[in-house]
Amino acid sequence: MTRRFPAGRVVVIVVVGLFSVWTLWPVYWMVSTSLKNPQEATSLSPTLWPHSLTGSLVPSILLRKCHSRGTCMVLLSPVSR
Repeated sequence: MTRRFPAGRVVVIVVVGLFSVWTLWPVYWMVSTSLKNPQEATSLSPTLWPHSLTGSLVPSILLRKCHSRGTCMVLLSPVSR
């Protein structure tokens, strides 16, 4: 016995799935970029997954000073040491 879904339900599932990917993609990109080494993070050919997992950028991002009224601005720039 096969179970058939109504066409409207299939459309809703597809739309919700696409919306979820659309909204979660930036979060995935930020997390995966923070795990890349500085050369790979600033490379002109982006990679979807880090070739070598490092957390070298995470402390520098988290330890930046906050600006006015408790608002922290994180600039997407290479970290110079």
